[in-house]
Amino acid sequence: MNNETLRGNLAQLKLVDILRILRHNKRTGKLSLQFKDRNADIYFLNGDIIHAKTNDSYGEQVLYDVLGFREGTFVFYPNISVKNPTISRPTNEIMDKAEFIDEDWEEISKIIPDFNVVFKMTSGSPKEISLNALEWNVLRHINGKDSVRDIAEKVELNMLDVCKVFVKLNSAGLIEVAGESIEEKPSVVSGVDPYIFAKISQRLAEIVGPLAEIIVDDTIKELGEDKFSFPKEKLPDLVDMLSKEVNDPQKLIDFQKDMLDLIKNV
Repeated sequence: MNNETLRGNLAQLKLVDILRILRHNKRTGKLSLQFKDRNADIYFLNGDIIHAKTNDSYGEQVLYDVLGFREGTFVFYPNISVKNPTISRPTNEIMDKAEFIDEDWEEISKIIPDFNVVFKMTSGSPKEISLNALEWNVLRHINGKDSVRDIAEKVELNMLDVCKVFVKLNSAGLIEVAGESIEEKPSVVSGVDPYIFAKISQRLAEIVGPLAEIIVDDTIKELGEDKFSFPKEKLPDLVDMLSKEVNDPQKLIDFQKDMLDLIKNV
């Protein structure tokens, strides 16, 4: 039995269940996963998970990221070892965490069934929401062209955390699905009409007072830009930094909502 090769479809048997089976049967070998153009390998030694890798990363986090594969194929090759294992945490702890993360992926997959999904900003009025720096960082890259995977690589965060941000932004009505990514020619970065900064200063002045225009000017300089060549892609960064000047929670929500409406119309 230990020499049998296991294979199947992830749509019929979830990865967390496969891990549980291999753990229970104390298997040694390599579990290979394939989903579209992505692949990953997870190594076992007597049922313990000792290594996980993709083409560009390795370690424990890889295991949690590939739990998001809800489709694709798997093959287990017995009696294959690895010279340099990268996972030292006890497998029972990994499995406990994997079970919890699998529940997250189950909810995420309802919105993001594929990491090649592309989102765009919505045209409607979003719900009241306060965004942190991480969420602004993701939001500023959403352009209707880059996929979830593309943006995860740009912000240099693991796929699970990035997908959670996408789900939150989608639930708040800030973004919507635009389709799947296609190869396009690089776009030219376009500047913002300087008049937009007068609107931002005016709205900020309603909260912090007459120093608002100076704060906006200083923040633009801090970003290494000027009003007459400010790239649209940096507007979310500007809003995120200006948001730190607003101490009242409700005023912060209102300010960010107004800024989102402003950004969508630029």
